[in-house]
Amino acid sequence: MPQQLRKITVVGATGGGIGSWILKGALEAGHTVSVVTRLESDTSSIPPGVAAIHRAAYDDVAAVTALLKGQDVLVLAIGFMAMKAVQGHLITAAAAAGVPWVVPTEYGSQTVVTDPLELLNPIFAGKAAFRKQIEELGVAGWIGVVNNPWTEFSLRRGAPAFGIDIAARKATLYDGGNTKLNTTTYPKVGRTLAAVLALPDAELAKYRNAWLHASSFHVSQRDLLASVLKATGESESGWVVEERSAEEVVAEAAKEPFDSRLLYATVARAGYGGDYNDKVVDYAALGIEQEDLDAVVKSVVDEIRSAPPPSA
Repeated sequence: MPQQLRKITVVGATGGGIGSWILKGALEAGHTVSVVTRLESDTSSIPPGVAAIHRAAYDDVAAVTALLKGQDVLVLAIGFMAMKAVQGHLITAAAAAGVPWVVPTEYGSQTVVTDPLELLNPIFAGKAAFRKQIEELGVAGWIGVVNNPWTEFSLRRGAPAFGIDIAARKATLYDGGNTKLNTTTYPKVGRTLAAVLALPDAELAKYRNAWLHASSFHVSQRDLLASVLKATGESESGWVVEERSAEEVVAEAAKEPFDSRLLYATVARAGYGGDYNDKVVDYAALGIEQEDLDAVVKSVVDEIRSAPPPSA
C-alpha cells in the first residue's frame, strides 16, 4: 500500500509509557517526528532520529501553537490527571496552528454514551469531552485509538489486572475465565498508529472522528493462564485458581477509587465491549505481522521470576 509520511508531534513521549512506543513506531515508519515536553522533563530516554525536542508549559497555548505550526498530526499520550488539566489547552493550540489531525489520549476501550463500559468506568466518560472539543473547533479530525488493556503491562500488574499473579502463583478467573477479549502490546499500538497515519489522504479520511481498533491477541483469561503455565513449566494444580462472578467483582471495585478490577472484570464479561475482534484494523493490508503470545508472555514471566525479592 502506498505511504504518505507525515510530520507528527508527540506529547507524552518521555518515560516508558505508551507515548514512548508511539514515538518509536512513528520513527521506524519513517515519519518526521517532533516531541513537546514539559519544561522540567527528563528527555534522556528520547531516541535519536527525532526532528526536534521542544519544551513548553502545556497550558501556554501561544507557545504550543507556535511549536505546532506546519505539523500534520498531534499525538497526545498523557496521564489521566494531566489529561484533565492540560489536554484541552493542547487541543486549542493544535486548532490555532491549523493541525489537521489530533490523536487524543484514549488508548483504552471504545466507549459511546450507551456503552456499559463507559457507564461503569467514569474515567472513560471524561475523555468524551476532548473528542467533542476537537469536533467543535472544526479544524482537526480526531482518531481514537482502542487497544483494550495492554498485554505486558497487565501481566506485570498481576491480580488487579488480568487476575493472574505470576509471582504468587495465583489466578482469579471471571465467569469461568472463558470469555474472549482483545489485548494489545505497547509496540503493536505504536506500529498500528504509525501505519495508519502513513495512509494516503483518501484512506486516512476514513478514520476522521472515528475509532482505530488495535489488537495483538484475541484471548480469554484461561488462554493467558495456559500461556503463563507453559512459560513457567508448571501445572495449574500448583497454583491457587479461583473463579468469581465478574458482576460481583465489578460491584466491589466500583466502590473504590481507581480500582483497576473495574476495567478488567468488565472487559472479561460477555457483551461489555471487551471483544471487538470484528473491528480490528486489517493488519495484512498494513503489512504488520502477528505477534507470538507465548513469546510475549514468557518475556514477562522471565522478568518477574528473575526479579530480586522485595527487601524487608
